Amino acid sequence: MDEVTFEIETQAAAAITNIGGDQTVYAGERRSLVPRLISVLGLALWLTGLGLLVLTGIKTGETLQTNDFWPSDVSYYTGSVADTWRLAVSLFAVGIVLSLLGRVLGRR
Repeated sequence: MDEVTFEIETQAAAAITNIGGDQTVYAGERRSLVPRLISVLGLALWLTGLGLLVLTGIKTGETLQTNDFWPSDVSYYTGSVADTWRLAVSLFAVGIVLSLLGRVLGRR
C-alpha cells in the first residue's frame, strides 16, 4: 500500500473578512445599567419560575401518591395539580420576555 502524503508546494493566505456578517458587532461595547438590570431581573424571575415549576411537580406527585387511587378519569389528575402552577408559568414566561427585552434595549 502506498504511503499517503500531504505536500503543498506553496501556500498563501490572507485575512478572510465579513463572512456571514460582521461578528464583532457590540463585542466591545458595554451596555448601560438599565438594560443590564432588566436582563438580571428577567433571569431572576425565570429561575424563580423554574424552581416553582419543580416544586409544583413535586407537590403534585406527593398528592397523587398519598391518595393511592389511580382512576382513568383525566379530571382527577388535573384537579390534583398544585395551585402554584399558574404563578410558576407566569414567572417563567415573564422572565424570558424581560431577558430578551434587556438584550434588545442594550443594543440601542
